[in-house]
Amino acid sequence: MDIGTLINKMNSPKVWHEKPIFCFTSDIDWASEAVLKIFADKLQALPLKLTLFMTHPSLVIDEWAKKQQ
Repeated sequence: MDIGTLINKMNSPKVWHEKPIFCFTSDIDWASEAVLKIFADKLQALPLKLTLFMTHPSLVIDEWAKKQQ
């Protein structure tokens, strides 16, 4: 990408100039499967697209991710 294109992209309108944006964060670092199940059940009820950074294997999160696709 050339510098002119980059500058144009940086100067284009952003969604956060139009409406509020909210970011939710949660640390699942080595949380138990029971806690992750509660977490996944709560998230599943929300109309959100999420990105999870997994620090350890989790069957609960794997199953939840399959449902999101």
